[in-house]
Amino acid sequence: MNSPYFFKTRFSALYYHCNVARLAVLFTFFAVWYSPAMLFTQTPAYLHFDIRDGLPSNLIYCAYQDKKGIMWFGTNNGLASYDGLRFHVYGTKDGLPDPEVLGLWEDSKERLWVANYWKPPCFIQQGTFYDSQNNSLLNKIPNTITAFNYFEDGGVMRFAGLRNKSLVIENEDPRVEEFSHVIANFKKINFDLLLLGTNSIGKYDSSGIHPILHTITPRPRAFYGSAVSGNKILYSVSGKLILFEYNYGKISIKYNQISKNLASLKNDRFSIKSVNQVLEYVH
Repeated sequence: MNSPYFFKTRFSALYYHCNVARLAVLFTFFAVWYSPAMLFTQTPAYLHFDIRDGLPSNLIYCAYQDKKGIMWFGTNNGLASYDGLRFHVYGTKDGLPDPEVLGLWEDSKERLWVANYWKPPCFIQQGTFYDSQNNSLLNKIPNTITAFNYFEDGGVMRFAGLRNKSLVIENEDPRVEEFSHVIANFKKINFDLLLLGTNSIGKYDSSGIHPILHTITPRPRAFYGSAVSGNKILYSVSGKLILFEYNYGKISIKYNQISKNLASLKNDRFSIKSVNQVLEYVH
């Protein structure tokens, strides 16, 4: 893979290559207090964790820090939490519907949603797993729904699953919305809800006709991910980074470079660092 993403959170960092078919992640975890200045001036200290420290697998698909500060890790062999001292592992015997966990998000009700590879999404609340077998909300979700990304705004939750369909939960009532193109994520800029696809950017419209604002051509062979900071949209596709700017319903390209780049993201802030040239962008 030519264009890895480099994600930073308050206590963790991920440096991963994303396989589109399985969203596989190669994981490195370390503790770091982040500031934009530190990104370029200090070298963080690394703490390496693997199965010898309590992880259920060395293959990590995702990581998330909840509101209580607990780190969660989705692997191909179960879910793990880390409180700063030890790991706790959850598997199918604990109520996890599928051992392959591809995504993790916490909603406004402090439910930790779990995106499974083989099963529809489920959630954990107060230490208990809930799925279609023991929760009326989840029982209404079609078995064909997949969820790899999550967005919540105004009490409305949206799940994107790299398909042209998405799961929407409003007032605890789920429904499925369809689009003309594959949706990888939802992000809001100003008052507009944008549909971030694998090779296009669209705008959500309540009428059901969602205009496509920009299409990446030629179509990239692989889509690795996207990030939003302010009115800037960063795409990582097929060995290059593309930086877009959104203003008044229009998309413009600010950066489009084929090279080995690193994209750093922390709380909707990102930077671009090029290995082959001197280029630093911090928003």
